[in-house]
Amino acid sequence: AIAFFALTFQSCDKEPTKKPVDNSEKLFSVEFIPHVGENDLPPLGVNDFVSKFGGESFTVNNWAMLMSDFSLITESNDTVILGDGYQWVNFRANRTSFDYQNIPTGNYKGIYFKLGLDSNINHGDPTVWPSDHPLNPNLTGLHWGWSGGYIFHAFEGMFKANDTASSSGFSFHTATMEFVSEYFLPLNFEVGSNSRKAVVTADAQQYFENPNGILLIEKAVSHSAGESEKILMNGLLSNAQSVFVLKSVE
Repeated sequence: AIAFFALTFQSCDKEPTKKPVDNSEKLFSVEFIPHVGENDLPPLGVNDFVSKFGGESFTVNNWAMLMSDFSLITESNDTVILGDGYQWVNFRANRTSFDYQNIPTGNYKGIYFKLGLDSNINHGDPTVWPSDHPLNPNLTGLHWGWSGGYIFHAFEGMFKANDTASSSGFSFHTATMEFVSEYFLPLNFEVGSNSRKAVVTADAQQYFENPNGILLIEKAVSHSAGESEKILMNGLLSNAQSVFVLKSVE
């Protein structure tokens, strides 16, 4: 009502005062796209086996992640938190694209996130989070009551040791503070007055190949407990640094 009053009584021989450009609807989107090598990941839950390291083949039935400190990094190493910094990516549920508003204009050099949470959040009361929040366990299913914390990363499916073998299951659940992992995805880009979309690819094959060759026939389960499971989890998380790539900002 105030703005209308001001315009109504403006002098006729003056141009109307121009309003500042409102960029509140400007979006910065991040989309995660799952792959196996150079190919799109087959629909999760479908036993479409894919060739992999050492003659083994696999299919993915579940792939989900809890992120914290999800942010953009400026050229001057400042951090711009996306939303409240928490996000839940779930490829099976097609929860892969996220929109954020009011990102400061300027030059950026990449995206940063952790798979995992700080200790206070991880061991805090999970019931305090709203029903649509990434840390609500009823929404994500990524919380272990018996462990007193969250599952940071769930990667599950089926595999065959060779073409003639019957299929068996694999299950990797990253949990506990020991296995919080950090990721920086470098790419130079600019945020201006237009909406932008960052595309992050996630290559499932890299979990088994780079830099550690992992054969599922030797060890196909790790729930982040026990010495042999911890050794496998450390190898997977080392490989996971090659899983995520910031391909473009369009």
